[in-house]
Amino acid sequence: MTRTAIWIVLSLFAMAGGAALWWVSDGHDARDWPIRWLEVEGDLERITSAQVRAAVADHAARGFFRVDIERARSSVEALPWVATAVVSRRWPDALVIELVEQRVVARFNEDELFGRTGKL
Repeated sequence: MTRTAIWIVLSLFAMAGGAALWWVSDGHDARDWPIRWLEVEGDLERITSAQVRAAVADHAARGFFRVDIERARSSVEALPWVATAVVSRRWPDALVIELVEQRVVARFNEDELFGRTGKL
């Protein structure tokens, strides 16, 4: 390989590395890759899809690449009646929330309900 070819290859690697560094830093933002769809999946009886969407709205506003999936999942699982949640990205502009509601397994007095994980 000639000296010129080596310099060309090194220059291309440097440009690719610079572009990757720019991308990972603040080179892209939520306006470039907005989340347009919040898809809620699962059998919903005691919670509405609007409640789930509201729980992840702030996270989704960060954009497709910047949304913190774990924090979004925690926000959904903090809702009453949610047993488990899985949050994932769906290319190119969707956030998918799959959830399982808690089920009532016992009733105490007239107004207290218990699920598998404790008091509801």
